[in-house]
Amino acid sequence: MQGGVTGDQVDHGTDGRTQARETDDAGATDQQGAESRLLQSNGYAVPSGREVGGVKKLNRRLLEVFGSKAMLVAVVIIDVLILIFVLVAELSKAYADDADAVPYTVTISSGVLNIREKPSMDSLDLGDLRSGDVVTATDYQNGWLLVNVSVETAQGWVAAEYLTDRPDGSGEYVNASGGRVRVRSTPDGEPVRWLKKDAKATVTRWLTVDGTAWAYVGDGYVRGDCLEEATGHE
Repeated sequence: MQGGVTGDQVDHGTDGRTQARETDDAGATDQQGAESRLLQSNGYAVPSGREVGGVKKLNRRLLEVFGSKAMLVAVVIIDVLILIFVLVAELSKAYADDADAVPYTVTISSGVLNIREKPSMDSLDLGDLRSGDVVTATDYQNGWLLVNVSVETAQGWVAAEYLTDRPDGSGEYVNASGGRVRVRSTPDGEPVRWLKKDAKATVTRWLTVDGTAWAYVGDGYVRGDCLEEATGHE
């Protein structure tokens, strides 16, 4: 019968397709085997079928949760951006701390200067500094400086009155502010007296707090921008 298709022809077509599929599968298997051998020859681990299957299950589960690949990709991108932001913030803080660090020189006349665990005379003694030692201060609190030192905690508090950040800055100064200025017990402490206009004072050390220089004049601190060296003042 013309135009018809015999069962033998259908069977042959099916066998052809089956044969082609088997040939394709065999080619894919050979290719996968070659890729695995290539990975192994270069020192890479080849995932097992179970591991690959687990990854596929995880991917399917993630797609079920997020609804689409686009949503999943968006969530991953957001997580990466958050991680980058946190890392940048931590690095910025570290660089800022380094930028704020100020070198100080110990100015005691004898003995040693105690390093305390906390900014208090009653705090645990961590170690000692000697006259001429140079340390880096990173914080100030109520007359105490937090310095980087070679102790177990890597940091400790020392009394600011025995340190200076201008070893060559001592000498005679005059109040050139145009008026009287307060002398404070500490830079953030209570006033103890006034330094009159054009009055002279002997500065023995300097302290920087929050970017402001303070000069120690024997019984307290005066803002450094109110003073000028006596030799250059008319």
